[in-house]
Amino acid sequence: MDENEIVSTILFGLNQLNTTFERNPGKTREIIDQFIEETPTLLTSMREKLDEQKWNEAAIIAHKVKNRYGYFGFDEITTKLSTWEEAFRNNKSIETTSVELDRIDKITMKMISELRKNTPAMATTDTLLNSSLPLNQKMCVDSRRR
Repeated sequence: MDENEIVSTILFGLNQLNTTFERNPGKTREIIDQFIEETPTLLTSMREKLDEQKWNEAAIIAHKVKNRYGYFGFDEITTKLSTWEEAFRNNKSIETTSVELDRIDKITMKMISELRKNTPAMATTDTLLNSSLPLNQKMCVDSRRR
């Protein structure tokens, strides 16, 4: 998947999210913020669990993160993570996991960049990302700024 495909997929996904949650724009914001704030850390944790051969923990993380990509139309990643989840639950490693995780990491960073560019309220949330407040307090501060 090249950068143009990533950009067009993320823009299409944002449009779909906005349409799906047009009566609840806060849900769209929540999904975007959750993706940006948690997904890179979850991918790092999954890599660590795989290195430690903690298959069940890696499966839990794969399960948790897979649908996040589906919200934005990255079905290939969702499918791959679903396949990994099943393999890990059966205590099986997948030889290409490390290479594929590198690719998913790169796509994720591009997705985050595009989400930040294409979501207007992101500026107030970005300033909170570097703060030490817990996520629920960050959301309260962010909502008061609007």
